[in-house]
Amino acid sequence: MIVGSYLMHLYCDASTHERLPHASKPEFSRRNEFGQQQTAAGARQAARKAGWKLDLEAGTAVCPACVTLERSH
Repeated sequence: MIVGSYLMHLYCDASTHERLPHASKPEFSRRNEFGQQQTAAGARQAARKAGWKLDLEAGTAVCPACVTLERSH
C-alpha cells in the first residue's frame, strides 16, 4: 500500500501584515499549516476554505484577516 500526505506551510505576504493588530494573535500568525491532505490541491482547498487567498501564478498567499482588510478598503 502507498499512502501519500501533503503538508503546506503558508506565510502571509501582505505588506501590511506585521503592522496590523491581528498579527500577534496565534490564529492569524504569519505562518499556518495545512496538511494531512493526499494532494497539493487538497491542501490548497483546505487553506482557501479557512479564508486564505492564494495566487498560484504569483506564488503569494494572504491570511484571512488581511484578505478582510483588503476587501474593506
